[in-house]
Amino acid sequence: MDGDFGEVEGEGDGTQFDGNEGYAGSEGSGVDEEAYPPMNGNDGDDEQGSAGQFAEEEVADVDEEDEDDDGYDEEGRVQAVSVIVRIRPLLQDEAVTADGHAAPVAVSLPYGGDPNKVRVVAKEGTPSESVLECDYDQVLGMGCSQADVFEGTAIMPAVLGVCKGVSACVFAYGQTSAGKTHTMLGEDAHGRADAPAAPSGGADDRTEWGVVPRSVAALFEELQRMEDGGGSGGGSFRYAVHASMLQIYNEQLHDLLSSSALYGEGDALKIREVDPNNDPGGGGGGGGGGSKASELYVAGLSSYRVAGVSDVLALLKHGAKARAVRATEYNEVSSRSHAILQLLVEAQTVDGDGVGTLRKAKLSMVDLAGSEKMNVAKDAPAMTKRHLQELTSINKSLSCLGNVIAVLADLSSGKAAPGTHVPYRDSKLTRLLQDSLGGSTRTVVVACVAPSSSHAPETISTLKFADRARRVMARVRPNEVRGPACLHARRGLLFFVV
Repeated sequence: MDGDFGEVEGEGDGTQFDGNEGYAGSEGSGVDEEAYPPMNGNDGDDEQGSAGQFAEEEVADVDEEDEDDDGYDEEGRVQAVSVIVRIRPLLQDEAVTADGHAAPVAVSLPYGGDPNKVRVVAKEGTPSESVLECDYDQVLGMGCSQADVFEGTAIMPAVLGVCKGVSACVFAYGQTSAGKTHTMLGEDAHGRADAPAAPSGGADDRTEWGVVPRSVAALFEELQRMEDGGGSGGGSFRYAVHASMLQIYNEQLHDLLSSSALYGEGDALKIREVDPNNDPGGGGGGGGGGSKASELYVAGLSSYRVAGVSDVLALLKHGAKARAVRATEYNEVSSRSHAILQLLVEAQTVDGDGVGTLRKAKLSMVDLAGSEKMNVAKDAPAMTKRHLQELTSINKSLSCLGNVIAVLADLSSGKAAPGTHVPYRDSKLTRLLQDSLGGSTRTVVVACVAPSSSHAPETISTLKFADRARRVMARVRPNEVRGPACLHARRGLLFFVV
């Protein structure tokens, strides 16, 4: 898959990746939505969403070693957002003070004998000193490896669950220079030299692969394993995977696989919504009833059929080169846009008795641009108009994300009344992440922080966001159709090749 990556599927015909958790065509696309319900769990009015009220419900204790879709019933399984905190190593200019002494570190880990509890002190010894002590699902210290982030956390089970019809979203959050892009993509993440390479025998070194290439490799390995084994119950197993990549730059959506994507050039894409009234059948996911949920998609976003890891990594390298970056005060190559890689997985299993199951799920991997403060010091270099616009747009969208998380956390705990408005529409980012945050998707947040005392206020802000995110719960269930309905529902699979 080099050059043009093969034929673009769906370009101009409306068969595009949605920005929620379904896959929708435009009017007249021929998708049978009644037979194959959308994957999302939010209504078109952006009200409560499917996070609902879980204050009195038991949250499922998921066995990370043996994730199985048999654990889901028609109502789904209530799960909290998983939160991982990663503390990056000190940079060379952070480790030593101007007078040659070891620089103070603001982060204490482990704290109080708990390996997943962290303590941060900002402006220690001053009247404005602030302290944060919090525990998370997992806290990874400065010595953790890229493999630790993926294999030793909730990320790997979430990725493997996509093969069984359970959509997943992984996103990295934190200030600029906190290590988000390195965590998600790995070295040479912006593709200026070599993006993560495809497996190539002894010449390939996966040591510094980030979450995204590791997730892609694990996904295809699991799909191949299921195909070789004929599915979990014998019989046969077939699948198709399609990939798409976009960026949100200055509140505009751009296709990163388009030739005009660099720095937001070219026409901005629009988020479209499918009229929920077109599907009188209602329901979603694993077959529950209730009101029909709307589906979102990004009109004009290209998608590509991918056969393996090398295909996806070739697309990833192409998209990374087109992503908007800029040198900032703390980072020589800082991402100035939010980037989202989406993999749509459609699979058909036929067991030994000839009973078929169709599953459709999406894996969304998001590298958020980092928050950045304006340097108001007298000797600070003046910001260009473009840089200032980027800073303002990034901070605004991250603020909107924080507001959405806060409302969803209150809804989940019962502090907010059912039906409380969730402001998904306040930014393109929250609109695209709507179902990942409040729908039937398994979500993992990687909060990336810097240990230096100079970054302590921003580290505390990031950890407060992570603490709120951990309180958000959703009813997660596989998106599948079983039995004779598969023959009818197959028409709703836009890409599945029989």
